[in-house]
Amino acid sequence: MLLVGCASGHGPSASPATGATTTAAQSTKPTAGLELTGKYRIERKLSDGSYTYTGEAFVVPRGGAAYDLFWYRYRDPGFMGFGILVDDVLGTVYQSETSQTTGMGIVVYDIDGGELRGVRMMESAVNGEAGQEWLKGSPDLVGKFDIVKSVNPYGVANYEGFVTIDRSGDRYVLHWNTPNRTYSGTGLRIADKLVVGFSSDYELPGVIGYCVNEHGMTGHGARSPNGEVTHQHLQPRTSLKDASALPQC
Repeated sequence: MLLVGCASGHGPSASPATGATTTAAQSTKPTAGLELTGKYRIERKLSDGSYTYTGEAFVVPRGGAAYDLFWYRYRDPGFMGFGILVDDVLGTVYQSETSQTTGMGIVVYDIDGGELRGVRMMESAVNGEAGQEWLKGSPDLVGKFDIVKSVNPYGVANYEGFVTIDRSGDRYVLHWNTPNRTYSGTGLRIADKLVVGFSSDYELPGVIGYCVNEHGMTGHGARSPNGEVTHQHLQPRTSLKDASALPQC
C-alpha cells in the first residue's frame, strides 16, 4: 500500500464542537507564509527514480484556501482542475480539457483511526467555499462508513447516508449513498490525509495529492480507480530548486 508522508509532518485537525457553525474553509490550516500562485515546471518521476521535465502547470487562487490548476504536457491534451489546501497537503481533482464530467468535487479527510473528518469543496464553489463531511467506520479504511456530520459552507446541515470504501492496490474507491444523489471517487492516502476526487458522473475524474513547502510541491496521483499511481514535482519557474529541497512525500 502506498503511504506517503510530508516531511514537515502534521496531526489530525482539531474537531470543532458539536453544533459549531465555523465553516470548513476557516478550519483549514495553510502552511504559514506559503504562496502557491504562479507558473510551475512539471517533472514526472521515471521508473529509475529520476525526474524528467514534462510540461507546465499554472496555479490560480480561487479564494480562501482554494485554487484552480491547469496542467500542460507536450504532445498531450491539457488538464484542468481545482484543489483545497489543508495543512500542508493540496488535494486536487482534475479532468481533461475535453472531458464532459460534471458534478466534480474534492474532499481532504484527516484520518483518526476509523474517523474521517473532511473538508469538501464542489466545482460550483466560485469563491472557494467549502463544507465539512465526517465519516465513521473501520480503522483499516475499508467497508461501510456512516456520514455522521455533513454541513454546507455556511454551517447548515446538508445530507445523511453512508459511504462505502474499497481498496484497489494503492488506491481507494469511494461511493456516496445519500437520499438525493450518489457520487463516486478515487482516493490516495498522503500520510494522515485521505485525498479523494469525485463526481456524480459515470466517468470519474483524476486525483492528485500534493505535499507542499516553500520550494514547491511533490504530488502523487491517479487518473482512475484502476490507473497507475504516478509521482511528480511542481517547481516554481521563478526559483527552480534541487529536488532535495522539495517536500519528501
